[in-house]
Amino acid sequence: MGNGAYHAGSESSPSWQWLDGKQDGVAECYAFDAEGWMYAATSTPDGYQVNGDGAWTENGIVQTRNVSGAASQGTSGENDVLIAYFSRTNTTKRAAELIQQQAGGVLFEIRPADPYPESYSATTERV
Repeated sequence: MGNGAYHAGSESSPSWQWLDGKQDGVAECYAFDAEGWMYAATSTPDGYQVNGDGAWTENGIVQTRNVSGAASQGTSGENDVLIAYFSRTNTTKRAAELIQQQAGGVLFEIRPADPYPESYSATTERV
């Protein structure tokens, strides 16, 4: 995926992920095995079909989901999504980005007025 994310399911239950690889606001659903390999041109262990590109299909039609969302278009609507996060080490940032891939919406980083120190010990003392 290029963002460092690793998706792994189990032997009997793949990890299904909605991914917008083309960055066009439309995600396709992909299944990953226990080692993180994507299924392609097969039937998954849970009985779904995926095409040669690995996208989930029903009756030969690739299933998609709009992930751009009204919030990212700058309009107001009942399905707007805001993902606000604070991340000192970027771990939470990466989790927020994965949530955005699934739910769409807008990311908002919460930044402290006085940045936290680099040292973990100094950070815990401040908290």
